[in-house]
Amino acid sequence: MNWFVRFYKSSLGKKIIMAVSGVIFFGFVFLHMYGNLKMFMGTELVEGLGVYKYKMDIYAEHLRTFGEPILTYGMLLWILRFVLVLALVLHVTSAVQLWLMNNKARPQNYANALKSQVTTFFARTMYYTGPLLFLYIVYHILHFTTGDIHSSTHIEGQVYGNVYNAFQTWWIALIYIVAMIFLGFHLQHGLWSMLQTLGINNPKRNLWRKRFATAFTLIIVLGFIAVPIGIQAGIIPEPHYQPNSTVIAYHETGR
Repeated sequence: MNWFVRFYKSSLGKKIIMAVSGVIFFGFVFLHMYGNLKMFMGTELVEGLGVYKYKMDIYAEHLRTFGEPILTYGMLLWILRFVLVLALVLHVTSAVQLWLMNNKARPQNYANALKSQVTTFFARTMYYTGPLLFLYIVYHILHFTTGDIHSSTHIEGQVYGNVYNAFQTWWIALIYIVAMIFLGFHLQHGLWSMLQTLGINNPKRNLWRKRFATAFTLIIVLGFIAVPIGIQAGIIPEPHYQPNSTVIAYHETGR
């Protein structure tokens, strides 16, 4: 146990914890983006039921029923939430403690020291985008997960409709677009640093590491903002549900 305490108290240990928790976040945002893009995929005939549902709704329902009967309904989501919260706590705690350690170790003003050591725009924004993204996460959970805010447009089970109705309001769409840009700033440098901490730090590989971080970030940001932009631009069609149901009211060939 003493070795773990020494490991955690060291700056290297905190960087490794941030890197490992970062791997979890990178995997999550990629899968989350993939799921969001189902907003563009229209409807699908549900075999055995003879009804059409939005692929976004089918995807959301599969997340809740995944692993049954070994897992109970919705258990996978609760497991994922627990892992993400734990990773977030460790990530934020380690980041704050590293900041305090670095600040204490330098007699000069930390802001000036940071500027002198960090050379990229993305690295200089890390200490600002982190807290902003935390606030966004809270807002996002209250909006789409619990429905505590903007509740007039939130209907349980109608995920496609909830997303569409939310992003019909331009300023809500703008909040998400700006938040995704901040996420891109954080991801670009975070992925670069994570690969370095995990041992991929070789002059011959650094250019590849930079290109990979940039490409991954662009894919994530563009994938996320495509949904609010697609709704605002009218590319994603208005939902049509039967009353109190996730089944669509009609289906047009090719939708």
